[in-house]
Amino acid sequence: MVKGQELELAVGKPILIFDFADDKEGRLCKPLTLENLGLGKIHLAAIDQEDMQANFNDEHKFEALMSLLQMTIITDDKDDFTYMVQSIGDDMFPELIKDIKYISGLKEESDSGKSSLNENLPITNNQSITAIITHTSYKYEDIMNLTLRQYKSLVRYIEKELSFEYKYSTIFSAEDPQEYLTPEDFPLVDTYTDTQEEDDEPHRTTIDDLIKRGVQIPEGVLNR
Repeated sequence: MVKGQELELAVGKPILIFDFADDKEGRLCKPLTLENLGLGKIHLAAIDQEDMQANFNDEHKFEALMSLLQMTIITDDKDDFTYMVQSIGDDMFPELIKDIKYISGLKEESDSGKSSLNENLPITNNQSITAIITHTSYKYEDIMNLTLRQYKSLVRYIEKELSFEYKYSTIFSAEDPQEYLTPEDFPLVDTYTDTQEEDDEPHRTTIDDLIKRGVQIPEGVLNR
């Protein structure tokens, strides 16, 4: 299980995976980027994610598994790759696949091999990519280098910022400003994170926090 590497996950750095049956103190796993995410999902859909031996007994599954491992697990050379594969125990294999999916932001995604980037977002690929290009300095090639976790985080933030700006600009026409614009509407409030454990309490930025940062808060919200 991947724990204690939240910063690396957020910025798309390789993550240490342990429990290989070799003499290495963990091996680095690269997250898939949008450029190779579709191919990675196809490989995931093709393999048996629970039974490693089933993949070795089927040529198509074997090729898909080897391609997936080459795309994600960092090795020094061909010999080290072979040694790494031999170091994957049958008991470790299902957890390894779960870690590869989690590191690439596929924890909540299906394994259908579909190319949609927005299975948990209410917009299309074209809309989200256009939004990123319009509201940031990213170019298409920059977006393709994002991990799925980075991409979704960016789209969610843009959506929340646009919603906040609209509410802020129209708050004085609201019948009840306190209900119209709440602390959870502020972009800096962490209402979502896919790296926290299920039992962890999400951090909530308070109005006082925002005031200390110099954010101008409408009077109607201050009177909550």
